[in-house]
This record gives sequence, structure tokens and C-alpha cells, in this order.
Amino acid sequence: MSERDRRALWVSILALIMVLLAVPDVSAAMSQTVMTPLAPTPTSAQSEMSTAQFEQSLSGGFYDGDWHPSGEFIAMAGESGLTILTNDMHIISQIHAGELVRSLSWHPNGSQLALTIGNTIEIWQWDNVGQQLQLLTTLSSNLEQLGVYWSPTGERLANLEVEPVDPLWAADDSGLLAFGQIRFWNTSSWTLEHISEDHFSVNLLYSQATFLDWSPDGRYLAGSGYAYGLIDEEWRTRSGVSIYVIDANTGQRAQTISISGEPEPLSVAWHPTQNWILLGGGNGTKVYDLATSEFIGGLAVSFNNETVDWSPGGRYYTAIGGIVIDVVTGNYLGSAHSEVPIIVGRWSPDGRRLLTGRLDGLVAIEDPTSLPGFVAEIPVTPAPPSAP
Repeated sequence: MSERDRRALWVSILALIMVLLAVPDVSAAMSQTVMTPLAPTPTSAQSEMSTAQFEQSLSGGFYDGDWHPSGEFIAMAGESGLTILTNDMHIISQIHAGELVRSLSWHPNGSQLALTIGNTIEIWQWDNVGQQLQLLTTLSSNLEQLGVYWSPTGERLANLEVEPVDPLWAADDSGLLAFGQIRFWNTSSWTLEHISEDHFSVNLLYSQATFLDWSPDGRYLAGSGYAYGLIDEEWRTRSGVSIYVIDANTGQRAQTISISGEPEPLSVAWHPTQNWILLGGGNGTKVYDLATSEFIGGLAVSFNNETVDWSPGGRYYTAIGGIVIDVVTGNYLGSAHSEVPIIVGRWSPDGRRLLTGRLDGLVAIEDPTSLPGFVAEIPVTPAPPSAP
């Protein structure tokens, strides 16, 4: 069964479940129990954002999407290639039409865009004025490239790549579990600096858009899953299901937090000001404090969280693409209305808009400020990134 067929089967099964449960949208399917790092008595709500500000329908499903750092443009990656749109959803550029582009990452100053296609990472120059892409360089491998992640400083690029699937290591007969390794590249010379000491489990059924995330200072990279290492010339488990923090200067694990007994997480987001790691998985979201290695909050939900994202100021996070949680008050504020699973959910740089991408190919700009109880935040101002 091809990957596209597996994803289509997953969508069909999910749609059947929603019909059987008579669930009109994603928000109604979740448990209303919210825990928060900062509020002892959480409350909940059943609200939806106002009608999407802008929409565009693209062919195929999405694997990744993100805002240009200026907030003026959007890039979407998936089965229809890579598409660049304005922030009011006008298509201005498309490359690799009809090919699978798994992930993308903007340079923090917006001058370049990295993407993964097959066994290759491509680095493209972006012209804000001419609104055009020009290929700069490629980084090739004999392994399939799943994810690409530009550091907040712009000095490094990390990529996630996988070994061929070994049926003996698959989680079940679906053969979806693969070994992933991480490479760290120097972006001034495009030379390889490090390869992660360990390999990590990767479920190929889901998007790897937020499988890893950088610390705000660009020193560490966080991920989650099983860690494997070569022991007596055989791949063996070094840890159970864990959060792992990798030192980008060495490629070695700097910290491991065991979360054994939990379903394997699918997505990770590092808080913009705190050493908090947000996990998204099949049982909802959970927040862990790296300083104490303790679980400090989360949201129980019945569907897979392929992407999670903190708002720029860190007051809110989004899960399942369109659900908004306020960690200051403990409130679940509401969600974007959708009867189709939302795979991509990304906050705009100003923290006032939400980019969503659905499995049916609809991409939209949502308005989280329309939710009752939403309070505008002051986004964190990052240090200026280094020039590419």
C-alpha cells in the first residue's frame, strides 16, 4: 500500500468515526478537561472562530505550511508540490507541481526557503519584491528526507532523514516505523557539521513538519519518540518513549525525559520564552518543563495531533491545527470550524492570525482574535538572525 493510500485510508476511517459519533466538527470531539502550567482551575468553552478571512483550494493533501517571517506570504508543501501565496490567498509561485514536497522552512530573515523532496534538500532564494524563487543549492543523500528545520539564528539547518523500513522493527504489520537520523549543516558554507549520535523512531504515516523544534537561542533541538543506538553492532533501544534534547554543537543528546507508557508523540514545539516542550500525539497535548523534567499541563483529545505550535508570545498554543488553548487562564478558547481534519496549524508572526491546511486541500487564514476571551499578546522579539 502506498503512502498516499495509507493517508487516504486514515482519512476515511476518521471520517467514519466522526459520523458514528455524530461529531459535527473537530472541536466537539475533544474532552473539555484542560490542565495548564499557570492556572489551578481551568475552564472550557465550545466556541468557533468567525468565518475564515481568506481561503484557497489546492489539489492534494498537505504535509507542511508556514508563514514568511514578514507575515506577507505563506508557503504550503504537500502532494501538489510547493505553493507560495500572499497572505490574502492569491497564488504567486508554484514549483514541483504534482510531486510530493514533505516539508519546508523559511530562513528567519525570510531571504531563503528550504524544502525536502525525495532524497534531496533544496535551498531556494526568495525575492520579496519580484516574488520569485531561485534555486541556490541542493543537499543530497541516499536516505529519504522527511523534515527540514532552519535554526532561529540562521546559522544552522537541521534535517530529518530515514533509513529504509525494516519489517522487524515496524510497530505492527503496517510497516510505518522507520529509523530517523538528524544532520546539522553550517549554512554559511553548506558543510555537514554533525550527525545525531542516536537514531529515532519515525512514523511515516504522519507529517514530520513539527517532529523537531529548535530552542529559541538555536543551541538545542528537541524531538520525541524512541531513541536507538548501535550496541554490539545491532540497533537497540536506548530509551523508551522520551523527549530528547540534542546539542546542535555536538549532535549528542543533552537531556532525556522519559514519558514511557504514553502513545508516541507526533509533534513537538519549544516555547518561545520558557524551557517548556509541547507534545502532540494520539492522546492530546502535554507540556513538560525541561528544568524539572515534569509534566505541567495539557489537553485530552481523541484525534492525532500532527502539528502543534506556540503563539509568538507564548500565551497560546494550537493543536490539531485549529484548537486554541490559553495557558494563562487555563481556558480552551475554541477552534477553527472544519469537518475535515486540519493537518497544518501555524500562528502568524503578529500572533493575530492562524494558518490552517486541511487534508482535502483547503488552506485558510483564520481569526483567533474572534474567540471569546482572546487577549492580544506582545510577540517576543528574537535576536536578529545571521545573514545567509
